[in-house]
Amino acid sequence: MKKISLILLAAILVYVLVFPPVYISEYLFPLPDPGPSIDHTPVNIEDSSELTAAINIQNLILQRDYAGLNEWIDSAQRAAEADVANNGSKALVAVRFFSDNFIEYDEFFYEWTAAYPNDYQPYLARAFYEFGLGYESRGTKWAHETTEEQFEGMEKHFKNALDNAQTALKINSRLMPAYWVMIKMSQRTGKLDIVAKEVFDAALVEVGPYSFGLRRAYMNGLEKRWGGSYEEQDAFSHESQAYADKNPALKRLLGLKYCDRADDLNTEKRRYRKLVDKTVGRIPFIGKRPASYLSDKINAHYAEKQLKLYAKAFSYGDYDYFRAERADLYYRLEQYDRAKKDIPRAIELAPEAPKHRMLLARINCEQEEYGDCLKNLVMANRLGPWNRELRKEMEPFAEWLVYKGRQSFDKRQAADAYRFFQLGLAADDHNKFAHYWMGRINYVEGDMPSSLEHFRRAAELDPDEFAYYEALDAAYAKINYGKFGIAFLPMDWHKWKCEHKDLGIDAIEAWDRYIRLKPKDGKAWLMKARINYCKGDFEAALADAEKAVNLGNSDARGRYEMISRKLAARQDGE
Repeated sequence: MKKISLILLAAILVYVLVFPPVYISEYLFPLPDPGPSIDHTPVNIEDSSELTAAINIQNLILQRDYAGLNEWIDSAQRAAEADVANNGSKALVAVRFFSDNFIEYDEFFYEWTAAYPNDYQPYLARAFYEFGLGYESRGTKWAHETTEEQFEGMEKHFKNALDNAQTALKINSRLMPAYWVMIKMSQRTGKLDIVAKEVFDAALVEVGPYSFGLRRAYMNGLEKRWGGSYEEQDAFSHESQAYADKNPALKRLLGLKYCDRADDLNTEKRRYRKLVDKTVGRIPFIGKRPASYLSDKINAHYAEKQLKLYAKAFSYGDYDYFRAERADLYYRLEQYDRAKKDIPRAIELAPEAPKHRMLLARINCEQEEYGDCLKNLVMANRLGPWNRELRKEMEPFAEWLVYKGRQSFDKRQAADAYRFFQLGLAADDHNKFAHYWMGRINYVEGDMPSSLEHFRRAAELDPDEFAYYEALDAAYAKINYGKFGIAFLPMDWHKWKCEHKDLGIDAIEAWDRYIRLKPKDGKAWLMKARINYCKGDFEAALADAEKAVNLGNSDARGRYEMISRKLAARQDGE
């Protein structure tokens, strides 16, 4: 009896190895333990004037409403001209949207300028757009790490920005944002026919001496990293106090130098840590732990110095920049409660800034306040859907969230996995892995329309990935064949009860899309053959199976013969 059992077991093993299942969807997508129920409550975002304004400008751009854009920019400019001390920042915020956000505007600006060639608004907006592209071309690395091609790209875009800014000023000489962008560019390159001091002096005449935005832009060029010095910053910030009676915000210039020094300490700290790693860290047997200990000591030493500098900066006034910088330091020190005291105040002072919301979302996530994290991620993306700097932070954060979701999924914790994938998609809707894994969660929940939509999106983002088309196929299988998907062995194809249901995404079209990219993938042809067989199109199924045979797919021969017999039987019956 024992011998018979062993023989039977061996026979079953050989059968499974020789005739593996066509597709066992529950094997590919194991069901996590239910755990806590998955919360599908939609995110509610509080209304605010800043969010409304951001959405309005986005809609004006998408609808190419040039008259509306003209009015939007000019209303901010009129307010600035009436009171530059209090309203100058509004004019700057209005056009900085075009430099901070990454979207292809070229044709857009040609149309806008053609429609309103005598108005300053399209030229001013384009100046900021080209300024943003210049920064993007140059990158953020040190000069010795930046290629000549990158510098040339920056200079080309800066030249275009300068031409447009000067054209705008010929139409309206009181445009504070035009002087601002010219000052910023002149500090970054010496190849433009402008000098920062001359531009600043012209702005003082046309705009007035009370603008905090203008003075901060000029003072930025006095930082050590741009060839200036702390002494020059001190002199300029004290000189500016002559106008602080009308604009108290100018007092914050006295604090800026301390905030800049705190930032400069980060470079010094990195240099010392690198030195420790190269020396102590390489000593055999004892190097690693002492190096880690010394690095922690270096971090603590510099954090103490930076916090003292931030305290000095705050003695000259509250400023969202000061708040955000100190909150970021607390975040890196893992002092989340302290960080969470600073960053809401930064949001209160500059509610239009999406990066403040991003930092708060990170803090929320570290403290497992996932609902608040989701709200702040959504809010940040709504405020700056095309924001370059925001994208650079969101993308790695989304990858980390998906990694956390994968860990939960592997532990069969569906609710936790769903939460992390939801956060990952809120951070970066272009993350293919977030869509794929959210599709798998939807799959095990039985939400096939959502599952299909996420699998389809993943395939759009990476059309070369076979697994995403397999996932689409599995979802269709579950729709058409019930709870357990297709779990039949190859010789049981004739038992399929095929009942095609079109949910807007055709599985055949999905495989055709993949095959156009990978025409020599025999498995893809076989998957397509199975779907055609299911739909009753035996001729197409036979042609697909034959293609798989010719491409050397090991499973294709038996299935080709089975389809041939089925087709012959049908023809005989006719």
